[in-house]
Amino acid sequence: MIEITEETLGEGRNQATTLKWLYQGKEVVLRFLSKTRYIYVEERNEVFASEGLKRKIYRYRLDGTLLGDYTIPDMNGYQYRGINRNPHSKLGISLL
Repeated sequence: MIEITEETLGEGRNQATTLKWLYQGKEVVLRFLSKTRYIYVEERNEVFASEGLKRKIYRYRLDGTLLGDYTIPDMNGYQYRGINRNPHSKLGISLL
């Protein structure tokens, strides 16, 4: 299990988020220029970070390597609220 710490600076649309954790004795630091939520998917040993203002979800290895990014869908009648763990999905997360 990885323990992730989250630091948020600023307010409103001027928030920035830093995520940190230790992996194989080294500190991994990810910085985002807006409020970011994260989920650690233990079964995949991956971290997902959701940057709502940019409508992006980023997928990282535990060493901090970016595996990919996904655009949050913009659909009539759908309001994005975040990501949640979902053991039944392929990546282990689902959109709320």
